[in-house]
Amino acid sequence: MLGGDGGPLNRAPSELLERTEYLKKQIDDIVSGALVAEYADRLKTPRNLAMTGDGSWSVTFDGSGNVSGALTLANSGVTAGSYGMVTVDAKGRVAAGRQMTAADVPALDWNKIASGKPSTLAGYGIADAASKAELQAAIDGVVAGAPGALNTLQKLATALDNDASFAANLTKKLAGKADKASTLAGYGITDAATKAELQAAISNVIAGAPGALDTLQELAAALDNDASFAANLTKKLATKADKAATLDGYGIADALPLRADIASAVDLDTLTITGIYHNPANDNAIKGKNWPCPQAGQLTVRATGEMVYHTYQAFADGGFWHRCRYQGRWTVWRQLADAATTQDGITAAAPPGQIAYFARDTPPPGWIICNGAQDVSRATYAALFAAIGERFGAGDGKTTFGVPDLRGEFIRGWDAGGGVDVAGRSFGSRQASQNLAHDHAIPTPAGNIAGQDTVLVDNGGAPLDLGARQASNELLGEWNGSGRYLRYATYSTGGNESRPRNVALLACIKV
Repeated sequence: MLGGDGGPLNRAPSELLERTEYLKKQIDDIVSGALVAEYADRLKTPRNLAMTGDGSWSVTFDGSGNVSGALTLANSGVTAGSYGMVTVDAKGRVAAGRQMTAADVPALDWNKIASGKPSTLAGYGIADAASKAELQAAIDGVVAGAPGALNTLQKLATALDNDASFAANLTKKLAGKADKASTLAGYGITDAATKAELQAAISNVIAGAPGALDTLQELAAALDNDASFAANLTKKLATKADKAATLDGYGIADALPLRADIASAVDLDTLTITGIYHNPANDNAIKGKNWPCPQAGQLTVRATGEMVYHTYQAFADGGFWHRCRYQGRWTVWRQLADAATTQDGITAAAPPGQIAYFARDTPPPGWIICNGAQDVSRATYAALFAAIGERFGAGDGKTTFGVPDLRGEFIRGWDAGGGVDVAGRSFGSRQASQNLAHDHAIPTPAGNIAGQDTVLVDNGGAPLDLGARQASNELLGEWNGSGRYLRYATYSTGGNESRPRNVALLACIKV
């Protein structure tokens, strides 16, 4: 069988003819019954029919009926997908695949093609080249909806003050080649943009842009549809002040400026210019003048009219201080009270161990009664114990101590060698009552009389002799002839103690 008039022998038709002759013989044998018995004997045992290699297929056939099976092709080793470049083996299978690179398209000059050069896209079999109409439609799609002032890439580039953008270059190319040819062949074909290349170029324009700014319309709206956005922005920036490092540099006059640090022992009375001054050293405050406390800190000065206000914040426990100058005269520094300074003030006003009397029958908070108790806790009243120790009793000698017992007692200042009280009297000791030794003078009737006589002294009118006693009185009769006086003393008159007038109050000690 020939492949055409005068053509060479076609192998495929020849093989088909041979198979046809073979099949005809087999069919003749079947019709004649020659093969029936042989095949029946073979099919008494079901046979497995299978295919291996690039495909797999398997069925069991026992002659009872037709069988069929699905052919499963083996994977070629190439991951499923679309590839610009593939490698095909001798059996027509794809053995490898990859995307096209620039190296796959030889950078040949058009003039190097010597023969067989078609003159049309059809001659090259090009079906995916973009015509001028398609190219214009693609560009129109990019700028669709943009305002008239920003509906070309050139206008947008001008608005962005960037004349090296892709959009500007593309516009220039289109403007320069629009009328030179009516087909891509006029451009030499090789530099024609395919649809895929055009789409890639457009994608590159918006690549990396956020979703809200990935079209020209959105970008134009972000620029407030201003075709001269960059130029106008530059003009506006020209009216702004340069970046400054100080408040004065910005012309700000209503803020407290940071002044230079205090670097020496200055007199604070001389700092009268508004600002914030940092004192980094305690020594400046210690050696300087008119400082509120001997600590480093920060001074704030506010000058207005005849007034100058000072506030000073010490860095540690020095507190917060303030004062003011008016008409050249400074007030004293005053410290703002806080929990610590309030407690310090209370402690300073009434330190532990101070005795006070209260017009109440119970002690106020922070005080206990001076009743001589010996069970006062050394831990609970540590400050009081530190002040008086065991002077008024050691308690149990370990955890407790005693307080003074001032019930019914008057207080006398400790003499401490002053020479008024008994010499050597110890601090905190008790002292019994005592009257100062004394006598009284009684005038005689008249004249200077020598000798002795009898005097009537509260005896119901009866006389008493010298040395006699009556009731609670003792008489001492004595005349020396030089005066009109009689010396005598009285005993056991009055109550059970010597005392001045008094009021009973509650004696307490500060803890």
